[in-house]
Amino acid sequence: MSPDGPATGPDSEEDVEALIRRLTEKLRVRPWHNRTRARLAIAYDRRTEGDREENIQCILVHSDSLSRKKIGKGLWAATRVLRGKAFRDRSPTAGLGEWDLQAALSFFGEALDLYAKGSPLWADVQAEMAITLLRHPDLWPNARRHLDKALAVYRTNDSGPAIAAAYELLGDWYVLVARETGAARARQAALGEYSRSLARTDRSRDTARWARLQLAIGRLAHAGGPAADDIVAEHFAAAAQALTGATHRTARIGALRELADLHLRRGRWADALPHYAEALSLALEVAREPATVSGRRAAAVGVSDVAHCLAYCHYRQGDPDQAVLTLEAGRGRLLLDRLTDDAEAGLSDAPEYAQRTQLRREIRDLEAREYGGMIFLGDSERLALLRREYAELTATVPAARSAVSIAELAPQEPGTALVVPLISPVGGALFIVTDTDRCIAPENVLDFPTVTTRDIDRWLEGDAEGADDVDDGRTAEALGTDAVTNAGWLTAYRRRHKDAAGEERWRTTMSAVCGDLGRTLLGALAYRLRELGSSRVVLVPAAGLQFLPLHAAVITDGPGARHLLDEVVVEYAPSAAIRSLLHTRRGGRRTAGQALIAGVSRYPSLPPLPAVPYEVELIGTMLDSAPLLDREATRERVLDGMADAAVVHLACHGAGWALAGPGFRLAWDPPAILHLGDKGLSFQDILGQDLQKARLVCLSACDTGLVEHGLPWDEHEGLVTVFLQTGAAAVVSTLWAADDRSTALLMQRFYTELTAAERDGAGTAGKPTTGVGDPARALRRAQLWLRDSTRAELAAVYERLVTDGHDRFIEPYTELMLAGAPDDRPYAHPAFWAPFTFTGA
Repeated sequence: MSPDGPATGPDSEEDVEALIRRLTEKLRVRPWHNRTRARLAIAYDRRTEGDREENIQCILVHSDSLSRKKIGKGLWAATRVLRGKAFRDRSPTAGLGEWDLQAALSFFGEALDLYAKGSPLWADVQAEMAITLLRHPDLWPNARRHLDKALAVYRTNDSGPAIAAAYELLGDWYVLVARETGAARARQAALGEYSRSLARTDRSRDTARWARLQLAIGRLAHAGGPAADDIVAEHFAAAAQALTGATHRTARIGALRELADLHLRRGRWADALPHYAEALSLALEVAREPATVSGRRAAAVGVSDVAHCLAYCHYRQGDPDQAVLTLEAGRGRLLLDRLTDDAEAGLSDAPEYAQRTQLRREIRDLEAREYGGMIFLGDSERLALLRREYAELTATVPAARSAVSIAELAPQEPGTALVVPLISPVGGALFIVTDTDRCIAPENVLDFPTVTTRDIDRWLEGDAEGADDVDDGRTAEALGTDAVTNAGWLTAYRRRHKDAAGEERWRTTMSAVCGDLGRTLLGALAYRLRELGSSRVVLVPAAGLQFLPLHAAVITDGPGARHLLDEVVVEYAPSAAIRSLLHTRRGGRRTAGQALIAGVSRYPSLPPLPAVPYEVELIGTMLDSAPLLDREATRERVLDGMADAAVVHLACHGAGWALAGPGFRLAWDPPAILHLGDKGLSFQDILGQDLQKARLVCLSACDTGLVEHGLPWDEHEGLVTVFLQTGAAAVVSTLWAADDRSTALLMQRFYTELTAAERDGAGTAGKPTTGVGDPARALRRAQLWLRDSTRAELAAVYERLVTDGHDRFIEPYTELMLAGAPDDRPYAHPAFWAPFTFTGA
């Protein structure tokens, strides 16, 4: 028994692989043979090759829906244990978090009833129960009872390795006690248990446990402060040195990170740098191997964190160029791979390229089935096979070279600045790259030594005291600005419907966070951009900044407060390399051309969106395209209209998937993410499209610009990247629930600005034409117009339409004018104008 599961026998990896092949062949003849499936699940549990998440998925699939009568009590009990371990051990990016732990406990409980009390197998299951409970935030104290039962059996049978594993788990239990109580006695007890386990552990035979114990002892020693650093480093280094070979790569990454983190916290950049560099190299190597999307997601966990820490070391060592290139290596890898493939598609007419194109289509079709829904095992195996074929073929043909220098990452448009944030646990910086740069100028590095990942966490989630204040139902005024800020952006947003004051608290939190962003980071950026004469900025948000409206950061306080958007056109990009590829993709695409406009205002089970008909009618008139409204806006008609559209505009309800938790991803049928007139669009639906003609996709719905909270943030997985994957050059989306009435006005102004630029032609000779069909600039102008317009000025939009004979606009005109004084600015708060962002090129 070990903290990773019971002992699995002496089989060599070659034997396990041969067994998997043999049993798989049997299943091809008899697909539902229960004993074969049970034995195959056991084989995958023993497997050390392949991707961990894919092995876990195979265990879950093959051990599901078995007949106890057909496989017998022994195999049935074994599969209960396997399912418990699989649910417990699968990555948070692939599972359901605490629900998985509860499921695991249920399976282990079933197995306990099947094994004889006091037997070695019964003791192993007790230990598995303890492992699972130790991972549960509330139930961990109960682990001790199961550990004591397991230890009693192991001691009776003198089971050396099992006793060592139990001592390790006891050490983990005491560490949790110490964390909960702060008792030094608990830390000493933990050290004693770890030492007892280490004395019984043979490094050569149980390398993984030996290394874990070294790390655990090092962490305990770290509580002694800087004086104990040498001892801590010795234990961490011993663990890293022991973890060699492909089998231990993931564990070695963890050990290297702990050693590097120790040096980072002490400001020893040169000592930390080589350990982070190796950890990042290994992490990127691991991340390239999985075949399935879920496996690649799991492998991406932590990659960006290592990249930020390594980049900070490069920065502090005086190499900002390498810092930016390191950050690029750690973000948006899944999307970048897809866009790079697209860039290579037309390089040659050679048969190898045609074959690659066909393989890529098959791979994407299978990935689409998994993205936002479950994938069947047969699809998973087919995907693995196709990826191997694709990798082998790729090695034989020239590849489109990724950007490897600052000059290649620099924006191509005059007057544009690329801004790359670096946020680490010990400090931060902003790097500015202009269109003429070949390297980063020292004056274009903005140092923020006190801005850390803790600040991002505070802006997003707040602290426990702030969250409790929000929960007690007081208004924002009663709480005060500091308390509301401490609640956190996402915390306040999730709870905005909790009570009558929830919306007010969220808006107050928004204002406070936007002010903090300006004071802390973006005020200095705005000043530097002014000095550079930049009229446009491309922000590459990272480390959680993806959730925040950086364009709404307050850069000057007071009655005439100015935001970053007042200074420059603001674009967003998942990475600089991705933005460069999208700029190339954009090519000669223009927003003038065929448009797909669809909107839904009435739903059987969702709140109505009364302004949507006005929105799509106005846009349809400007783009000379008949909109699809309500029952006409069906899934089939929307998908049919996408392929030939230069502009895709969808006004409807979003599903709120980004903050919904992993259950959204684990539905057997891909769920709708945009609700249409019938059943809506899923990720799979969108990924099945080819939007090579689309200059712009505009998602006028709630939360469409968020990245999924439960996945690695710097991979930017979400609805925006899905549309970019399918071929769109740019996407307008929302960071939160957009107000229906104000959105209709903003979109009318957006397309007015956009179509005016198109009609103006290509500009004057010798001058840049960035205003021609420029969605980012049009969006900025529309947002500032909405923010600054009075009620009377806004109503004039509807008044002109009524005057022209469009009587249906009398209602919104009347509602707007009766809601307040004519000189009010009803949409001045960022909640109305700031949710919309432009991503792409």
